[in-house]
Amino acid sequence: MRLLSNRDEDERWPQQLLRRRLLATAVLILLFGLGLLAWARLYPAPAALLEGEWRLRAGDIRGADSAFQRFLLLNQESADSFVIVASRYIAAERWDAAARSLERAVQTDPSHRARVDLGIVYEHLGRDDEAEATYREVIRHRPDDAYALNVLGYFYAQRAMHLDEALALLHRALELLPNDGSIMDSLGWALYQRGDVVAALRQLAASVERVPSFGEVRLHLGVALARRGARDQALVELGKAVMLDPELPGAREALETVRRGGLPPLPFPYEPPARRR
Repeated sequence: MRLLSNRDEDERWPQQLLRRRLLATAVLILLFGLGLLAWARLYPAPAALLEGEWRLRAGDIRGADSAFQRFLLLNQESADSFVIVASRYIAAERWDAAARSLERAVQTDPSHRARVDLGIVYEHLGRDDEAEATYREVIRHRPDDAYALNVLGYFYAQRAMHLDEALALLHRALELLPNDGSIMDSLGWALYQRGDVVAALRQLAASVERVPSFGEVRLHLGVALARRGARDQALVELGKAVMLDPELPGAREALETVRRGGLPPLPFPYEPPARRR
């Protein structure tokens, strides 16, 4: 029997250490897996929801649908459970599936607030007539729903249509929620689209103070500043808009237009979500 030299020991020690670490890792993975199985048995509904999320991320749509269906059944297909599933589809930009889930939610509970979200999903599918009708239905039943008032008012402002009605809706929304930066932005944009740039700037500047991290708000302020002749300030705001949301429709074009000494269009064109994909 040959005694190991010090060199042999030095060479084998890293290999032994690696084996021990791999074994420890394998044990941890096994324990984690067993823990997940135990958790899934104790809490099957959250486990089904989590499985659906994982499968969506992996591109396994059928598997995700199946997992979400288990989640819904475990929650007696309540309206809230349909909304939860819809939120996962929205995050994955599975708009058709999101629409189906939200439609089931409002069928289950016609007064559920998810009806407004359903309208927004319809917009992403290019179903604008259904979106508008959905928003109007909410306001008919809940005339003081500031969220619905804002969404419908902004729907019109984006498209530069029914601007008098848009302003009425948005003024009412702001009365209900006077410190809401999103509503201020919508109102400012409706004013801009109607050509009242000075009044628009007041609302848009106040909006940016409240929601400074939204690229769309920065875009609106930058466009209005450019129209008012404040080119340097406009470039700052438009640059921030592009930085915050590089895919924001119209932002890069507006920035380049102002850089060249031009003015953004009035009214500002709207690109529907369905055309952006």
